[in-house]
Amino acid sequence: MIRSITLCYLIWLLSNFNIRAQSQGLKIKELPSPQKATLHKLSQNSGALWAIEYGNGGVYKSDDLGESWQKKANLKAEFFEKIQFINNTGYVCGDYGYVYKTIDGGTNWHDISPNIEGRITEHYRNDSTKNQKPKGRFIAFYDMYFKDSRNGYVSGFSTQPSEDRPTFEPIAFTTNNGGNTWQEMPYKNLNSLEFINEPPAFISGAFYLNRQEVWRTKNVQKEWVVQSSKDGGITWKQSRLPGFKEGDKWVLRKVLFRDKDHGIVIGGTLNDEDSRALVFYTNDGGKNWTLYPNDWPHLHDAIFLENNERLYLSGKNGFQITLHALSIFSPYTKLSELPDTYQIDGSISINELRDTIQMKEVSKTPLYLIKKTDKFTYIGIRSNNFTILNAYLVDSDSFKILHASAALGQVNYYRSENHFTTDSESFEWIYRDPNTWDEKHPNGVDNIDSFYEQFGWMANTWTMGSYRDFEMLISNQHFSPSTKLFLSFGSIENDAYGIRFFYDGKQVSLTGIPADDKSLHDGYLIKPLKLNPDINEN
Repeated sequence: MIRSITLCYLIWLLSNFNIRAQSQGLKIKELPSPQKATLHKLSQNSGALWAIEYGNGGVYKSDDLGESWQKKANLKAEFFEKIQFINNTGYVCGDYGYVYKTIDGGTNWHDISPNIEGRITEHYRNDSTKNQKPKGRFIAFYDMYFKDSRNGYVSGFSTQPSEDRPTFEPIAFTTNNGGNTWQEMPYKNLNSLEFINEPPAFISGAFYLNRQEVWRTKNVQKEWVVQSSKDGGITWKQSRLPGFKEGDKWVLRKVLFRDKDHGIVIGGTLNDEDSRALVFYTNDGGKNWTLYPNDWPHLHDAIFLENNERLYLSGKNGFQITLHALSIFSPYTKLSELPDTYQIDGSISINELRDTIQMKEVSKTPLYLIKKTDKFTYIGIRSNNFTILNAYLVDSDSFKILHASAALGQVNYYRSENHFTTDSESFEWIYRDPNTWDEKHPNGVDNIDSFYEQFGWMANTWTMGSYRDFEMLISNQHFSPSTKLFLSFGSIENDAYGIRFFYDGKQVSLTGIPADDKSLHDGYLIKPLKLNPDINEN
């Protein structure tokens, strides 16, 4: 049964955006859904937003980014899967083999479905009163793309439900006259690239940033991953998304890039009782992906609007949101909310020490303090003779290394069976102290504030402030209730220099192997990596 509920329409500006909860500034505006319809897939044309209904064949148009909708047609497919406009010419496709076309901007729609022998057109699925094994061919078109108003394709699958063991065969049709006639072709021979007019484009389940750089989501050995290609889809490189555990039921529906650096992946969990949204984002061209916290229902589609300045999402049960596109890529608490007391300048001041008894004026003792507010975690280190400070944010299925020395860099590890691993080969050093480094990273930033905007933490580097002080600031959005914070830094103890790891005021070993501890501290990655089992007892 297709359910309809009130739409949630969320609009917020970057200046007051906060991803955690409504009480922290999320502006929510509820609107009744258009005639109680659940919107499913999206398109845009000449400033208008178009949507196709999930379950009842409706086609809707909005001229105000979803504030209001007009129903433009009620067509015969039950589930439409794609909608596309080229100026005033538009196409939709869906199940029961239906394809429709408009040539007047959506006012009138005409059936241009391919002529398929034995095609079933009477709805029977989701209707227990109907025979669930009718004779004939059930056709479902899940993909469609037109390079112009005349040349395009539709593809999907064909099955015969009356068979004892129905098989699902891929099927494809092309047209060069706007759907007046169709030519069936083997699906394996369909070259969707021929139908791209001008990238960027989402076509055949993949996002083409240009004709060479392609992104897609794919289920590989029961796990969803993001794959990228630099040669137009000939070869693929795979990236694992954080947070996936064996047995999780996910589906990832779409990957989109705003530009070469900023991309998102959307989808959702498949829990019957509580299907939730999954959103991942990258700020570095897909090298690292971060889970975007939210409490939205399962998402079905996403589209960038207004010259990529606004992101629009649609999901289960009529859910809609729009948001400033940059806010999803810079979700961290703004540094303007940081008290002046805790400015990161490489020198621990009396104001930063005042309310703690952890720091004493004894130069040969490894001294550090951690202060937490509701938005930030501040770390101060004294007598750090090795001028490196690392923070390790450890959870059951992942951990992050935040490294500060003459540069700032981050690496994300994830659990794989009984160990941790990472897709990174090394730290990238996105911020490099210009007083120490001769070269800036190709995708680097110019200052630690800009580094914070990308990664949600920052620290001083060697040439800032006091040689023996180190400061680090971490947005609390990096922390879950179960996250453990470990630190490593150089210090003198009993007149001996050494690298030491600390957790909750006690000296520990992160890996249980001193040489591995030192390698991680110095900025070298270990793959695979096992954490010290004793740390779970701390």
